[in-house]
Amino acid sequence: MISSTVYSQKFFNQLGMLKLSAVKSFPVDCLVKSISDDELKDRLYEMGIFPGQSIRLLKKAPFGDPFMISVDDSYLMLRLNEADLISVEMVEKS
Repeated sequence: MISSTVYSQKFFNQLGMLKLSAVKSFPVDCLVKSISDDELKDRLYEMGIFPGQSIRLLKKAPFGDPFMISVDDSYLMLRLNEADLISVEMVEKS
């Protein structure tokens, strides 16, 4: 997991996981750990994003909204407020 010295505490949720909206370097591979909104969770499950799923954060727009991610062979755009509800763990390529 990413060290808390790299990101300020406001970017971490109560469980100590990094919010997707707080990621600053692109592209980066992440592992979805939790989705904190039930309505959003239902929509993301339909698109193949669920806890345990590996995603790749490709880029974000100049003003921080939206985020472009890839899941398997699909590309999706997420709003900043949606990305703020998704907790991830950074995955380092070996």
